[in-house]
Amino acid sequence: MGWPYRPYRSSEAVDFLLAIASVAVAYLLNFNNPIAGILLPTTAVAIAIVPHELAHRQIARRRGCWSRFALYRPGFLVTLIVNGLVGIFARGPVLFISGYTLISCYSYTREDDGLISLAGPATNMAVALLSLALLSLPVELGLLTAQFLIYLMRLNSFVAFFNLLPLGPLDGAKIFRWNIPIWAVMFLAAIYLSFII
Repeated sequence: MGWPYRPYRSSEAVDFLLAIASVAVAYLLNFNNPIAGILLPTTAVAIAIVPHELAHRQIARRRGCWSRFALYRPGFLVTLIVNGLVGIFARGPVLFISGYTLISCYSYTREDDGLISLAGPATNMAVALLSLALLSLPVELGLLTAQFLIYLMRLNSFVAFFNLLPLGPLDGAKIFRWNIPIWAVMFLAAIYLSFII
């Protein structure tokens, strides 16, 4: 489905890169180990953000909507500053509000909203569970491979948990309005993966 005008100066790819940078900045001070300390977690951040947003976008498009990822500039600046400051002390991101998936439909039901919102956290949960399964295999993993899978599991679990909070414009609020039992199952699973494992 086309869009009659181009209200965005930057491309979707540029918006994705800036969103990734605003989260990955939390790792940039780990100069003593640039591969394990910067490259691996930055790649894991990209895998936590991009498939999440693409899942929203693709489900929206399948339901007849126009959709694209867009940078939310105030959120980008807050995310960049907060994660940069936190990275000095904790070496890990705490905020993910740099962008969102824009959706425009001729008709839009609560079910549309719920299913489109569910797609992002469900993708994160799938990546986290796959990472956990690979870590649990009875084979010897190299140190960098194990570290990368741990980053993938932790970041995807936390992004799912954060987005499933039933607050404001987050995915969790939309899923909650659509189907409380589905939201509850997803939220409890995200808590388990994020804080118990």
